[in-house]
Amino acid sequence: MIEDTLFMDSFITARTQSGNNKHGLKLRIHDTDFKNSFPVNIGTEKITINNGPCKQLNYLCLSGNWNILEILRSNLEGNRQNQLHGVEVMQANIQTLNLINVKSCFLYSALVIWSSAIGIFNLSDSIFLGNRDGIDIGQGVRYVLISRSEMNNTGSWSGEGQVTEKCSSALKGSATRFKVEDSVFAHNRASGKNCTGAAVYLRSSVYDVNPLGSNDENFGGRVVKVYAEQHVILITASTFEKNEAFKGAGLYIDMSDRWRWSKGFSQNRTASQAVSSIIIIEKCEFNENIAEFGAGLVTYFTESMLTKGSSFSTLIYNSSFHRNKATLSGAGAYLHYFKVSVHNDVTIMIKFSSTEFIENINTGQWPNGNGGGMHVKFTSLSLMSSASVKTAVNNCSFTSNTAGQLGGGISVRVESCFVNSSHSSIILQTIGSTFTTNRANQAGGGIYALVDSCSVASHSSITLQTIDSTFISNRAVTGTGIQIWLTSCSVESYSSIMSETTHSAFITNTGGSGSGINAVAMACSVYLDSSITLLTNNSIFLGNRAGLDGAAILTRVVLCSIDWYSSIISQTTDSNFTSNIAELMGAGILTEVHSCSVDSHSSLLVRTIDSTFTSNTAEWLGAGIYTDVRSCSVDSDSSFTLHTTGSIFTFNTARDEGAGIFIMIHSRYINRNSFFEIQTTDCSFMSGKSERGAGLSVKHESEDTCVYGEVTVAITDCRFLNNSASREGGSLYFKVFLTTQVKDT
Repeated sequence: MIEDTLFMDSFITARTQSGNNKHGLKLRIHDTDFKNSFPVNIGTEKITINNGPCKQLNYLCLSGNWNILEILRSNLEGNRQNQLHGVEVMQANIQTLNLINVKSCFLYSALVIWSSAIGIFNLSDSIFLGNRDGIDIGQGVRYVLISRSEMNNTGSWSGEGQVTEKCSSALKGSATRFKVEDSVFAHNRASGKNCTGAAVYLRSSVYDVNPLGSNDENFGGRVVKVYAEQHVILITASTFEKNEAFKGAGLYIDMSDRWRWSKGFSQNRTASQAVSSIIIIEKCEFNENIAEFGAGLVTYFTESMLTKGSSFSTLIYNSSFHRNKATLSGAGAYLHYFKVSVHNDVTIMIKFSSTEFIENINTGQWPNGNGGGMHVKFTSLSLMSSASVKTAVNNCSFTSNTAGQLGGGISVRVESCFVNSSHSSIILQTIGSTFTTNRANQAGGGIYALVDSCSVASHSSITLQTIDSTFISNRAVTGTGIQIWLTSCSVESYSSIMSETTHSAFITNTGGSGSGINAVAMACSVYLDSSITLLTNNSIFLGNRAGLDGAAILTRVVLCSIDWYSSIISQTTDSNFTSNIAELMGAGILTEVHSCSVDSHSSLLVRTIDSTFTSNTAEWLGAGIYTDVRSCSVDSDSSFTLHTTGSIFTFNTARDEGAGIFIMIHSRYINRNSFFEIQTTDCSFMSGKSERGAGLSVKHESEDTCVYGEVTVAITDCRFLNNSASREGGSLYFKVFLTTQVKDT
């Protein structure tokens, strides 16, 4: 024990003789100051002047076998000029290492752990101030516990004495279990090129460590195996504020090596045993951090395989992300999963719950600029045999966040993924959340979701759900509330891609087109009893405004092929559209279906059911509903249906045509035993105003029509009252080359 001592101009090296003590020793250093020292080695039998096995010039160099090493109520102080280091643990087997009420300041690094096996490292009630680097924990530590501590460092010095691409100025380390609570990480700066995690950089720990070469299973020489079946990171009640780095200025968690064998294979081989990992962040604050990617938080998981019995979860609860800034993507949080293979009932879960994102901003330009609040990215995932990936955002709030390009509140990208075999799934879900005054300079003021170049097969699915959420006064060029892109996807063999918005409200959002919801399916193929479904249920669209078209909902299905008992469905049910304004077309719902083929007992269905359209205004066409069908073919016992049923259109206004509904049909090919049908059933059109067709207008403009099957317009059990057309068709206006049926109307 060293107690109540001032070390001036001296260092301590503490080690057990020959490094092979079986039972270990105890060393406690209490109430001691270290200041401007020279190296002193304290061995078991003698004192010498040297720095032991350590690489740096340190106050304390610790090695050998120990039960307990403890530093309590002590100060380690440098002067920023003589490259002094605080504590270096080198080639040590230690059961418990405690730093309690320690102050470290103006050192190159406060604590470095190298080539050592440590059971528990406990840091509490300590302050790290003005160091070039704070704590660097190498491979070989099993448990890390940090509590009630403050880290305010200023540099990016790595443990090897050079700036690296993965550097942290406050805490960098690997362990099987990390726990950080009631701590503050502020004003840390990782200033080197491509530095990550200025405040905290955590990486996976997978290696067996035996630094002294002993195989003794008693503690003194035993191997501490940190490759474990469960890896836990718990960070609670902590603050990450005004830190700066290239990525993850507040907190950077790198799991890219987590699932690899440590011996018998190269590092690039994946582990075959079941393993699990959980990251929990609770009651934390991420404020005013600055980075190029993920200023507040980054989690990175890459090139791994999860097998049967494994799991991987990232859970963020009751936390806040305020005024973080990213110059590229993901101002608040950035989560990236790259080349991960998931098999046999394994689940990857990402969940944000009761967390707020306020005034975060990214300023990135294309192809960056994703996610003002958060950006979640899945690239080259492979899911097989009932595997699943789920992202859930529950009861969160996104307020006044800004994205340079896409996703003012949330940006989610699923790219080049393979979802195959036995009910595998990707689910992107937002429940009970609010999006207010967010902005994207291009698309997705509230939410931007992209599914691109993905293959979905063999009873598998990709699902995008928005439930019980509210979007108010957001701004974007397209998809001001929600922007959904499904591009170049293949869906086959009893599989599906579905976008569903249910029990949600879109109020006073403003943009160019699709100011409530903009959903696009482009260049997708659907084959063998499979489907793409775009659903809106029980939702409210009030006072949204589009500078072009689709003030409430815009749906585009372009260059898609539907074959062999498959379908694409766009459906709106039990929804209310009130006082929406489009400068051109479709103030309520605008649907465009262009250059699609429907073949072999398949169907394309656009349907509006039991919805209400009141006081909507289109400066040109289709104040309630606008539908445009161009260059589509229907062949081999297939169907294309535009169906409106049980809906009410009241006080809508279109300057030109179709105050209630406007339908435009351009060239098409309808083969034998197939049909194209426009059905309007049990609807009411009241007090609509336009130049033509104040209730319903249908136009057919085509010079190359080739029709062998059945093509009809059917209006059944409808009511037209007090509609007014300044030129033609107060209730109905038809300009068609189709069979028209009006019944019980």
